[in-house]
Amino acid sequence: DRLLHRARTLADAIDAEMNASVRALEALATSSELDVGGDLARFHGEARRVHLTQPLWISVVLFAADGHPLEDTSRAEGLPTVPPLDEASVRRSVETRSPVIGRLARHPTGELAFSILVPVQRDDRVRFVLSATVRPATLEKVRAVIDRMGFQPDPRAQNMRRRTTMTIGFIINDIT
Repeated sequence: DRLLHRARTLADAIDAEMNASVRALEALATSSELDVGGDLARFHGEARRVHLTQPLWISVVLFAADGHPLEDTSRAEGLPTVPPLDEASVRRSVETRSPVIGRLARHPTGELAFSILVPVQRDDRVRFVLSATVRPATLEKVRAVIDRMGFQPDPRAQNMRRRTTMTIGFIINDIT
């Protein structure tokens, strides 16, 4: 029962951290600068302001629905953007029309990072994909929750995950 409670607490902490980033991106996705005729240079400024409120984000990147990068807050306005950290995640966000958590990869800065991607929909189609490139330190915050809870891995749970055990059983007909 205690193990289940700890697992739920850990899952809740991870969910809360990821959902906060998704909500911030979804709010940014409502920008009128992303409407047809919008000004992407002005959007860059809006994205930069949101980026500054998120200390674990490396950048906010706006991709066209085909995966081509359009704006990147880690670069000054007008400088070339870099390809997506995880192209498959951009495609998956477009195809599913829902937020996606990308895989861990090396960012051009050299840091390990993962992307949280949100489709930007207009007129019932995905127009852009908005991505926050996140430092794995986000996961360290979750680890701090684990440490604060005094979580110790349960050997039985580890054995279930590994599908093996170091236990030997004996059946004894009569112990009298």
